[in-house]
Amino acid sequence: MTRGRPPRQATGEAFDIAQKRGAVIDISGVKNPLADLVIFSPCSTTFVRVKRTRSHISGMPDITTKFEQEILLLRRIPLTNVLFRELWVRSPHGSWQYFRITGEGIIEIRSNGAFGHEVAGNTKPALPPGPAEVLPHMANKILTSGMGMGFICPFFEQMKGRVTP
Repeated sequence: MTRGRPPRQATGEAFDIAQKRGAVIDISGVKNPLADLVIFSPCSTTFVRVKRTRSHISGMPDITTKFEQEILLLRRIPLTNVLFRELWVRSPHGSWQYFRITGEGIIEIRSNGAFGHEVAGNTKPALPPGPAEVLPHMANKILTSGMGMGFICPFFEQMKGRVTP
């Protein structure tokens, strides 16, 4: 069951905010999407659900009551070391609150994805993984591809650049 119109204006504003973190795809127009935006950063992919609220979210009971369906939808997205799920909420006054949905709880974050204070779950949230944590066996290597310097897929390295197996 939906409550009200889709947050098109808020999704547009969120798109602009998300572009500061990486390449963004708006998937809100897809039928029954689990998220509204997908952010592709160098070390992670983030699925974002955008919602509006009439008041500031003040704690765990508040967010779980108001956005239970959205949190359940985001939890359907598998959680990995490089994949994140976030709920972005816009108040009528134009301010934003950002929440990361983890396996253990919900953590309030900043717009750039860095952790702010915790809403629920872990008492000491870890920092988002960097390239050394995501690909520990490649941490000390300079990663190159045919296109120049940068990160490559571990499968690409395993195949030594071959296009076919």
